[in-house]
Amino acid sequence: MRQVLNKIEGIADSYIYVHSDKLTHKSIIAFVVGDNLSGQEIRKMSGKLLPSYMVPNQCICIDYLPLNKNDKVDKEKHLQKKIFPAAKNCHLPKTETEK
Repeated sequence: MRQVLNKIEGIADSYIYVHSDKLTHKSIIAFVVGDNLSGQEIRKMSGKLLPSYMVPNQCICIDYLPLNKNDKVDKEKHLQKKIFPAAKNCHLPKTETEK
């Protein structure tokens, strides 16, 4: 799935996280590094390339994928903090105030 997202124009890199709640409901969350794409646009484009059950439920844009000392994505420290509240769209900050 990550390889498909990374092929979409405007996406530099991505990380897929499967979130499970207490009721065993699972949702796919895509952390995306890239240009100004909305979550809706990413879902629409990925929906053309992926089966419906693999299309991310949420898209959260980040400036970079945080890595730990072993060069793996540090999901515990950084990414999980961004899941809730999830971004409604996927626009990167442009001005210093937005950053």
